[in-house]
Amino acid sequence: MLTKEDPQLIPSPYLAFCEVFLCRKRAQYRIGRPDGPLQATMNICEECAKKIALSGVELFPELLSEKEEVKEEAGEEKPEKKPKPKKKPKADLFNHVKPFEEGDIGG
Repeated sequence: MLTKEDPQLIPSPYLAFCEVFLCRKRAQYRIGRPDGPLQATMNICEECAKKIALSGVELFPELLSEKEEVKEEAGEEKPEKKPKPKKKPKADLFNHVKPFEEGDIGG
């Protein structure tokens, strides 16, 4: 479990830009310690944060198994996946429109 002394992704309440090279999106997160000064954190957008998290999982796959063990020890069960409801087909508006014939326009 993370404590406030551990570095982590923190939601950022401030307007800033992502500090990843060549990214020009608005930052929604900061990387750093929640109890640390703002100068010691890095602003990061949601897309870059997701990519960093995925690269962390690739570099440290054992972290996923550790997280599952912690959930099992806490007595949390894995949520069952519910089947997604089928989408209703959209009405086809073009079947109700007649094509123009030669005498219909300007006649």
